[in-house]
Amino acid sequence: MQRLFTPDSPNRNQKVFAGLFQAQRGLDKALERVKAKAISAPRRLKDTQPLVKLLDSLPPMNAMNMMRYYDYLEDIETDIAHGQQISTEISTYPPLEGEFYGGNIVDILVATTLTRPQWASNGLLADWSNTNAVRVLYHPSSDLNLNLPDGQKQHEEVGYSVIAIDIPLLAIQYRTWAHYENLKPIDQRGSTNQFVYQYVLANMLDHQLSISLMNRYLRHYLGEAQTKSALKPILAIPSFDGSVDKEYPDVIDELIRMNASIDDVLDNVPLRLDQRMRDALPFNRLVSTRQVSWILWLIWLPWIKHATSWYLTTQQGQDRDFENALKRELRRARSDKTTLVAPHGVIRDLLEIELEGLKLLI
Repeated sequence: MQRLFTPDSPNRNQKVFAGLFQAQRGLDKALERVKAKAISAPRRLKDTQPLVKLLDSLPPMNAMNMMRYYDYLEDIETDIAHGQQISTEISTYPPLEGEFYGGNIVDILVATTLTRPQWASNGLLADWSNTNAVRVLYHPSSDLNLNLPDGQKQHEEVGYSVIAIDIPLLAIQYRTWAHYENLKPIDQRGSTNQFVYQYVLANMLDHQLSISLMNRYLRHYLGEAQTKSALKPILAIPSFDGSVDKEYPDVIDELIRMNASIDDVLDNVPLRLDQRMRDALPFNRLVSTRQVSWILWLIWLPWIKHATSWYLTTQQGQDRDFENALKRELRRARSDKTTLVAPHGVIRDLLEIELEGLKLLI
């Protein structure tokens, strides 16, 4: 699926939509305030929270330094993931029921490398407090309330999320945090639960917000209602719904007026400050094995469906390559019996319907 898109624009035909600037800047400021609140007043997570359990299962460092410990964890990452029933390219597991986004959302966890660590001069992880070792690749909400994915019911949406976990990176982020905590008096040290809330769930908000804005744009394009939040935020922040909802219809109208290609859409739909839709594409390092192909389809489905809809609307000749590539991916999915590999009945049925729908469209 990743072959259908490119991270770099072949043609930066960008428009400026200044009407979103204030909302974008406001959302970024609100995000930093929410993160600060999460650090100063962490919510108690249950000990069975998946990331807490994962960290509690890590092997000890013994006499290893941090860099060697990271290399060691890379070698055994698959075993750690399978021990916690986290999917990998070798084996996949059923989604979890509402552990992150609560309510009627099932959460699909998959282990992969997100980024290589940068080391500080003392041999610990540099900029550990801002590290994104767990990343949301998809969630279904268009809510802009910046609620942490801590398992509370956030809305009435029904669907799935896909969450990527870089186990070695998360482990050294945790060990670096623990190093500094151990310098404090015993009664002032935080718990694993607090670390997960303060620095893992809170940092997931960066990508969560981008996806929420993408979903909000898509719902305007499809004429669908926006998500209504059912959860009070941890911090009172201004609502930017009105500003965003006023601008996105104008963005869509302008793209239709210019008879935009798929690349034009990706390069022009604004999300966060200095971020366009292309910048939020969920590129990842998962190898497209038969076992994990159903997860990759679920990650990319919203993007593929929108690109397909746009191509059918504008019939841009330069988008024919997308059509041909998508046909090849659908043939491969049928040949590999991708939908049958999905270990969850509802997800399997959803994927079957969506892939059949794409096949009929093109």
